[in-house]
Amino acid sequence: MRIVLVRHGIAEELEAGSTLTDSHRRLTKKGRKQMKQVAKGLRRLVGAVDIIATSPYTRAVQTAEVLRKEFDKKYKPVLQQVEALKSGASSEDAMQWITSNNSDATVLLVGHEPDLSILLGHITSGGGGYARFSKGGACLIDYPYASTATKGKLLWMATPAMFKWLGV
Repeated sequence: MRIVLVRHGIAEELEAGSTLTDSHRRLTKKGRKQMKQVAKGLRRLVGAVDIIATSPYTRAVQTAEVLRKEFDKKYKPVLQQVEALKSGASSEDAMQWITSNNSDATVLLVGHEPDLSILLGHITSGGGGYARFSKGGACLIDYPYASTATKGKLLWMATPAMFKWLGV
């Protein structure tokens, strides 16, 4: 199994006195533009994606929709909202969802910090987070899937600027 972790793009800030809640924050214009660049880079580097799973938070769903649009040009991934990816969810719940999928699948998960860092650490070392995702940052993990005790291997990690530098 290949696992791609992606942090949502740049979202609106919560203004003092605003009725907007954290879960309803939307991507900014800059965030959408940034994620289109990231999506192109991911399609080029990852190739096919079978499933795009996202936190139910608005900014993550919008990020997943930008990614799906790019992957839809060739691959037609399934888009799912997954409670185990919402802000503050446990990495154990996320792992349970991941391992419920086909072992040959490439799954792309859109989530939040620090949850993605913790999940990355859980998948690759069984420990906590050791890397931080920038907004729009991504990584690719090769996960052998033999059991939940098996650890994955981090193949690469990139910031949105890196995709831009690559000219994708």
